[in-house]
Amino acid sequence: MRGRLETGRHIREAADGAHVRVNTVRYRLPRSEELTGTSLDAPDTAVELSRALAAREPRTPPRDPAGPAP
Repeated sequence: MRGRLETGRHIREAADGAHVRVNTVRYRLPRSEELTGTSLDAPDTAVELSRALAAREPRTPPRDPAGPAP
């Protein structure tokens, strides 16, 4: 769960950020591990997951320091 990674793996903060109940996050975490066959507590899994999620985020083009073209 992306929110859990962003909140330092705090379940309550992840639940608040996702607008779900704490028990929902507690249910989904082991279920996610079961479905993926990985441990979300493993550091290598956390790194891979954060990279995969970052790759999916839309990127904004860099601003031209000279400003818009005339």
